[in-house]
Amino acid sequence: MLNSTTNQRRPRHAHQAGAALLESLVALLVLAIGVLGLLGVQLRNVTENQTANHRQIAVRLADDLLERMKTNPLGWAATNQYTVGWGAAPAAAVNCAAAACTGAQKAAWDLAQWKVVVAGTLPAGQATSFVSPADARQLGVMIAWRANERSADADYVAPFNVNINDGGTVVTCPAGRVCHLAFGQPQ
Repeated sequence: MLNSTTNQRRPRHAHQAGAALLESLVALLVLAIGVLGLLGVQLRNVTENQTANHRQIAVRLADDLLERMKTNPLGWAATNQYTVGWGAAPAAAVNCAAAACTGAQKAAWDLAQWKVVVAGTLPAGQATSFVSPADARQLGVMIAWRANERSADADYVAPFNVNINDGGTVVTCPAGRVCHLAFGQPQ
């Protein structure tokens, strides 16, 4: 090409000055987007692993209560002493680890101990247990925990409602919680 002011030819590479720098910047941008994508996948994987871990803990806690009932058949058979609502379990009148207890006292002690373990093991852990209206020989156990440990946002998890039978007995997971429901037959 001729330079209009000096009538000299310009070197061909002069028109491409800075192109390598621009290509490098585009390549870095593509690399950064790829790394951010991988970071997002990794964060999602960590969250899913944490959720699976909490669910596994909830399964073990439900099994723990059912095992406690199996070791105390008198506490279940007489008046279904192993039922409790979402609130804290009432304090046991007798420490069954130190003294002999009746079936009802052992059930109250088991529930008090179990509720403490649920609250201490899962984030914002709560639990309820109830007799299944469909089969009076079964106990239902629902364990709830906060899924998002950084937020108390009630909209994070949709409520989990369980209609136990057509008679209208409904057990509802607290808002903003993930729940695990298990049924077991202690006898």
